[in-house]
Amino acid sequence: MEYEIVGIVIDKKEINEFDEIVTVLSSNGVIKFFAQSTRKLTSKNAPSLNMLFLSNFELVNTETNTLLPRLKRATTIKSFPLKSNLLTEINDLKYFLSKIEKTNCQELISTYEEIIEDIENSKDKVIIYILNKILLVMGLYPIFGQCSECENTNNIVDFKFHRGGFLCRYHSNDKLDYDVLNSLYWLSKTYWSFKDECDYLSASLIRKMITFYLVENI
Repeated sequence: MEYEIVGIVIDKKEINEFDEIVTVLSSNGVIKFFAQSTRKLTSKNAPSLNMLFLSNFELVNTETNTLLPRLKRATTIKSFPLKSNLLTEINDLKYFLSKIEKTNCQELISTYEEIIEDIENSKDKVIIYILNKILLVMGLYPIFGQCSECENTNNIVDFKFHRGGFLCRYHSNDKLDYDVLNSLYWLSKTYWSFKDECDYLSASLIRKMITFYLVENI
């Protein structure tokens, strides 16, 4: 049986002389398939199997369930700039996307398709926004817009991922700068709104916060 999936390439393993086992994150979770001869220079499918590319994959199920599906055709939807100045971003995305065990990944895939081309312009903001969608998939999504302890919408002074999101002055002795709090609020909106409202220093801090939280919880 033939079928199609859309997915992000998150891993490849060389086997035999010219073949690969490819791992992608699709809307239905992580899927592996066998890609024949894709390490040959003449392979038409190879360009769409580059790391972190979002591609459409036409797959064929084998006659026995003990074997992986076989790749028939791959077509690039969105490419990823595999450049040395994005090495940290590449490693972060590969690592965190590979940790997803859930199957409800459609919103994450759609977000990736919409914003990944902006990564060279705003790499911190793109990574933050994608990691925040990973929190949603993993059931770790914070509360935005009100205190996570008492639902107070006033006197918001802090934000802590491990405590569920925003905190008012009655539930935190710490204070974040207004620019950081404002940026975190817009993180729950569209990427383009978040990008416009989040300054460089705030993005740098928020990226560290969300990365640390994810590392601690996966």
